[in-house]
Amino acid sequence: MKAAFLVQPNQIQIIEIPIPEPKAGEVRIQLKKVGICGSDIHLFLGHRLLEKPTIIGHEGFGIIDKIGEGVHRTIGERVAIEPNIPCKQCDHCLRGNGRICSNKRVIGLTEPGCFAEYICVPQEFCWHIPD
Repeated sequence: MKAAFLVQPNQIQIIEIPIPEPKAGEVRIQLKKVGICGSDIHLFLGHRLLEKPTIIGHEGFGIIDKIGEGVHRTIGERVAIEPNIPCKQCDHCLRGNGRICSNKRVIGLTEPGCFAEYICVPQEFCWHIPD
């Protein structure tokens, strides 16, 4: 698949990489639309630096095309992606405050993002969109 990697500030490269496979509890989404957010622009301009080249973009919409073990979703389901994935184990998460999780994974920042043809995400972090 093609993916847009932010290599360094002001430089994005389109690179061919393998299509990801969903792990247990994950769905693979064939992305149809992505948004460009202010945080993507700040990353692109170098206002915030990444440790390594990364597929940025965290606002995505698409179709579930493959499911991992234990997933209870439907292939063909239309979904929007929730980009902030709390650890569910730190003190904040255990108190029900996952939004301020100390170990939060963020799609397009700490995890591969939506500027690609496919992405895998935990099933509970994609939201059904009716036709």
